[in-house]
Amino acid sequence: MTRLSSLLFLITLSFSFCVNAQISGINYTYSTQPYGVWTANAGTSIIAANADDVITSFTPTAATWSGFYFGSQYFPAGQPIYVSSNGFMAFLNPGSSIPTNSLATNPYAIIAPIWDDLKVGPTGNVNWKITGALPNRRLIVEWNGMLWDKNGTIVCKSVQVTLNERTSTLANVIDIKYNNHTFSGNTNINNGSGGASIGLSGFCSGDYYSWPNAPGGPGPVKTAEVTSLNLHPSLSFFYRLTPAAHPNDNCASAFAATFNPGLLLVGLHRYQILLTSGIHLQNLQELPTLKSSLMLLIAEERITIRVLKYIQLAEFHYPAVAIREVQVLRERMQLPILI
Repeated sequence: MTRLSSLLFLITLSFSFCVNAQISGINYTYSTQPYGVWTANAGTSIIAANADDVITSFTPTAATWSGFYFGSQYFPAGQPIYVSSNGFMAFLNPGSSIPTNSLATNPYAIIAPIWDDLKVGPTGNVNWKITGALPNRRLIVEWNGMLWDKNGTIVCKSVQVTLNERTSTLANVIDIKYNNHTFSGNTNINNGSGGASIGLSGFCSGDYYSWPNAPGGPGPVKTAEVTSLNLHPSLSFFYRLTPAAHPNDNCASAFAATFNPGLLLVGLHRYQILLTSGIHLQNLQELPTLKSSLMLLIAEERITIRVLKYIQLAEFHYPAVAIREVQVLRERMQLPILI
């Protein structure tokens, strides 16, 4: 793609925005990928063998990680990622290991490959590492050699969650891969705790994705959480969750705001517009049609809208097609045409 930096296009609309929230929550598409082979992670151990009901965290550094968007929320390097021995990880602090699984009532930005009252086996651990080279590094968390549930006596589960960093060709994609230790069905699963949840939780109660059956059948849904999964996932695939457009996951109430036509445009960069304002942009309502060249200029790219709210900086990152979520009634600005 060649940038014609000397060519500017003037978009003349009026300078008023109508902003409305939608409580549609985190938004991902689901796919299965060929399983390949299982490769042990051999990362840095953060939860030791025989551990039960442990919550801990690790912190990637900026030198090794460019950050990750879960939904539309950015979690940079230098911010802790929380991991429970009970088979989930979270971008927000859950406060405990939460042995009783419930995606619907724990809005801590959770990825749960197998959330149940688990225990690390006698030769297992929970570990993490970053692999690959910029811009396509992958952060892998592995629950290695787990008992399902904690009263089990035979190790029957290992699982890896892979996060693809925000600069990757698979930007912000989540992959989940299982190792059933040769078992299938419900063999060596001790179901004393009532079963597992598998899926994601978002940023408010009731915002989640839940697998209705063990992975390998139908994909995750947002309509009902299943907390009683007790079968080994299929090893024909690993399972991919790809962020979709229009995340709308701030879980806020609807509001309206009007921009000042005299607002100072303090900076303009490729796919980045910086404005000073007294309001906080979030959860923008999709329009059926926005007849403006603005969409075409950023088609198939990502943009960042950064708003200064007095002394508070808030950053919102959307796929470019989500610009349709901004209802532009009047606006005047200059943008470079990109070809």
